[in-house]
Formats: sequence, C-alpha cells, structure tokens
Amino acid sequence: MTVSVDRTGTVTRKAGSVESVGKDGAGRYCVTLKKTVDVARSVPIATLDSAADWKSGIYVGRTGGVCPANSVRVTTGTDGVAQDQPFTLIVP
Repeated sequence: MTVSVDRTGTVTRKAGSVESVGKDGAGRYCVTLKKTVDVARSVPIATLDSAADWKSGIYVGRTGGVCPANSVRVTTGTDGVAQDQPFTLIVP
C-alpha cells in the first residue's frame, strides 16, 4: 500500500488499501487503511516529498489516540514546529 499526500491532506496518488486520509491540525495526518490490512502487524515507512521545506522532519507510527482504528499517524514539521508538508507513506 502506497499513498502520496500534499500539504493540505489531499491524496495525490494511491495504490492499495487506503480507506481515507484525514488531517486534524497542522502537520498531523491520519491515514486509515481498509480492514484487509492489519496495521498492528505492519511497519509503516514515511518520507517527505521533494517539495517539502528544507529542515523539515517526518514521524510515523501506528494508530495513536486521535486517529481512527486501523490507521497510521504521520506527523510533519519544520524547525521543531508542526507544519504541513507533503509526504509518501508505504505500509508493506
């Protein structure tokens, strides 16, 4: 499963089992997977898009707090502050 997301949280490209992408604040995205994927058994990998600002960072983890069940949390920021950045997520 692969999904590319722009700064606004809009999906620009996807392949596989992505149900939806939501955004709940600056630099905070929830990527919900279809029920056929068990996120608890996956190792999500995220990378910033080449259009991201310099000095930006990205963090990824399995379902956490505010995200729906069976989702991946992606957090992006610049210079230590949460900020919207484009990214690609792979969940093997």
